Amino acid sequence: MIKLQQITDLLGITASRQAGTLSAERQIPSAFDPETLGPKETYITWEALSRPVRTGFNSKLSRTFMIIGIVVALILVILQEFFLIFVIASLIFVTYVLSKTPPEAIKYEVSSHGVSLDGQQYYWPEISRFFFTTEDGHHSMVLEMAVGVPNRLFLTIIPSDTDKLKEIFMSRVHYLETPPQSFMDKTYQSVLDKFSS
Repeated sequence: MIKLQQITDLLGITASRQAGTLSAERQIPSAFDPETLGPKETYITWEALSRPVRTGFNSKLSRTFMIIGIVVALILVILQEFFLIFVIASLIFVTYVLSKTPPEAIKYEVSSHGVSLDGQQYYWPEISRFFFTTEDGHHSMVLEMAVGVPNRLFLTIIPSDTDKLKEIFMSRVHYLETPPQSFMDKTYQSVLDKFSS
């Protein structure tokens, strides 16, 4: 009998694999002590924006989303789903605020202990794998964390430092040539492609 969890694993919504089945991923020590790392050696530092700057949506795409949003809002008002309307309005507000607020420049540092983002330290055993992405002309390095929240850290990088960062990280963390895409990522991309074409 097929279980719901097996179906969601197949679609990429969940990932309930057995621990240690992916040989490329590193094993996380159960009792990691940062005090045993020794002296810190800095490999590379740079300053960049905390997140990529979005210039805005395509006007055709914005118009399409606006029409869909109005229709959905009218349906939700008829169904008296005011809490759901509030949640959707909150998400739209957060998206608007993030698009209008300029990102701040923060300091990134890669050392023998791990990665530091504006003073927040992430140790090497906490990072399982990494890959590079380019979106709207902005280059990013994505670190997938082995445990905890956030699951992914996005580092805005300077394109000329890509090879050096790749060399440093490959000596400690598994490298992915292509970014992994879950079922949700693939669905989002296909919907976005249909609206923008």
